[in-house]
Amino acid sequence: MSASTTGLSAARRGKPGPGAWTRPAGRLELAHIRHRQGDPRAREELTRATAAWLRADDGLSAVEHGRTLLAMWSSWTEQCEPTVTDDTLAQAVNRRMSALVDWPSYRMTGVV
Repeated sequence: MSASTTGLSAARRGKPGPGAWTRPAGRLELAHIRHRQGDPRAREELTRATAAWLRADDGLSAVEHGRTLLAMWSSWTEQCEPTVTDDTLAQAVNRRMSALVDWPSYRMTGVV
């Protein structure tokens, strides 16, 4: 069975396919799950989700995922003592979100 067939089958069963946790949306979901469960690895996953999102070039989902990341960082800093790295990553998300939202095509259509 090929990887793409396996991934498709997993997706049909409602489970992430191979590589799902390496994409920004997958990383974001895993961070959200761990944060909700109080898992101590949540900060690490949120950091990975942010790093993946900052590298991603998918403009169509960048704004949506960025808003979710900002909400998660905000929630994280309310519940836990933020580190310098946490603040730096949250600021990076905020800067990229500002750039995305200020992009002329987004202002006109709401889509990057």
